[in-house]
Amino acid sequence: TPAPVCTPARTSLLLGVHAPVHTVLENGIGAYTRVHKPFPDLLRQHGYATALIGKAGYFPVPDYSYANILGDGSERRSPYLSKYNFLETYLVNCSIQWIAENYLNAPQTPWFLHLSMASPHPPNALPWDWTPPYSSVENLPPLEFVPGDILKLPRQTRDLLGLTGHEMHLPPAFPHGRPNLDYINPRRLKYFNQAAFVDEQVGRMLDFLDDLGGEVQANTLVIFTTDHGALLFDHGIPDKHSLLGESVRVPLVMRFPAVLPAGRVYDFANLLDVASTILAVAHIAPPDEYQGFDLVAPLAQGKESPRRVGIATEFMGYGLVTSRCKQGRGPFQDGG
Repeated sequence: TPAPVCTPARTSLLLGVHAPVHTVLENGIGAYTRVHKPFPDLLRQHGYATALIGKAGYFPVPDYSYANILGDGSERRSPYLSKYNFLETYLVNCSIQWIAENYLNAPQTPWFLHLSMASPHPPNALPWDWTPPYSSVENLPPLEFVPGDILKLPRQTRDLLGLTGHEMHLPPAFPHGRPNLDYINPRRLKYFNQAAFVDEQVGRMLDFLDDLGGEVQANTLVIFTTDHGALLFDHGIPDKHSLLGESVRVPLVMRFPAVLPAGRVYDFANLLDVASTILAVAHIAPPDEYQGFDLVAPLAQGKESPRRVGIATEFMGYGLVTSRCKQGRGPFQDGG
């Protein structure tokens, strides 16, 4: 991710530029710099039907053909809801309906859909009638933490997360600098299970495209990714706002049956590459200021990912990332 926090990362995804360029450095800062052109607007100008269904997380919202924006959908992610009424089920149902209507009513019109799920962002509730795959904290990976980890964090990270002054005593998660697994692991378990529910709903979306078959199934580029990771109490951080790997490393999976070979794994990419890739597949030249690469063309030719170096920024700190190493710098004297 170019920024391990919601709004800056989502804005970079939308505009194809780094956070210092679009100026949204943190959540709550406001509108992005309007000189940059969102890629959905360019798609629509070239005849695409466009839709956003789910969370936007940026402002202003582009001029989609159709938008059903629900924010974080907390009211639809309640343990009192069934799996049929839960947020991600609803978003997939709306997406299936929108694609079906556009494909059946105007099969010659190309379309773009941003299906934007809120989970597994907290709150990590689960539908009451859905059986989670992880039944016990024994299924979880071990916590990555050694005493003193919080004190080693850059000053900026500690300030953003309210950890400054609590490095050696942070109850209830880390009383006296030690992890309280009775508090931590149930929360990690809910996160993993909610992520599994998201996986199930993504599978429903792919099954729908497969059922359409033919040109739609073969010639639809599907990109699965997210804005940032989560530390889940690793290194003493319950949230993100960090250049540590758990926060900046995110999945980017592409499915394009008619063009890309299945099952290949490449070094790495960046969310900035999504906008440039989508425009390239649509045969639309990206604006000069876009900072991403087209990933499809080289991969379709059997080459490696064109990205060799990435930069991630978090408020006033930054990290330089390659496939082999990462170096971070913060704005304060002890912020390395």
